[in-house]
Amino acid sequence: ANATTLVVQNVPSSYVQEDLLDLWPADGVDFLHFRPRRSSRSQRNVAVINFLSPDRARLFREQWSGVVLPGGRSKRLAIAPAQVQGRDANLMLLLSADVPILFH
Repeated sequence: ANATTLVVQNVPSSYVQEDLLDLWPADGVDFLHFRPRRSSRSQRNVAVINFLSPDRARLFREQWSGVVLPGGRSKRLAIAPAQVQGRDANLMLLLSADVPILFH
């Protein structure tokens, strides 16, 4: 109930991080990471998004859960609280994984 960081599953593999920045309102968001996995069909494409408050995260989840993104081949978005919560904790996770990140 107090989650600010959400995992969004079933993002189309044709998407790049900039597509999600265009699609989802950035108001109240301080972290978004999406790295599509195009090499394996069995792996889900997952975005991680952190909100400034649990209320904003809850509203996003209510609005986007079950939505099929354009180009999504009928796969509905599945949204759940992330195991790692908070912008700083997720940044540390990414930096330790040596993954490039984009900020807007």
